[in-house]
Amino acid sequence: MTNFLKDSQFIIGMIHVDALPGTPKYQGSMADIIAKAKVEAELYRRAGIDVLMIENMHDVPYGRQVGPEIVAAMTVLG
Repeated sequence: MTNFLKDSQFIIGMIHVDALPGTPKYQGSMADIIAKAKVEAELYRRAGIDVLMIENMHDVPYGRQVGPEIVAAMTVLG
């Protein structure tokens, strides 16, 4: 197996999704979170970004355990 970062050069974009279901700052609309992530992904595509990563950085405060609703939400977003 080769290391793709060593063998080639990529630009990686990061989508920081809003707070997800089951977290204190969740605003109650997965549809809005998905729509915003799609807009950001399209902006990255148009800019020629090679790889996207999705991060749930707004799920604060961070707990040690992740509930199934967060796993499901990240799966839908991915």
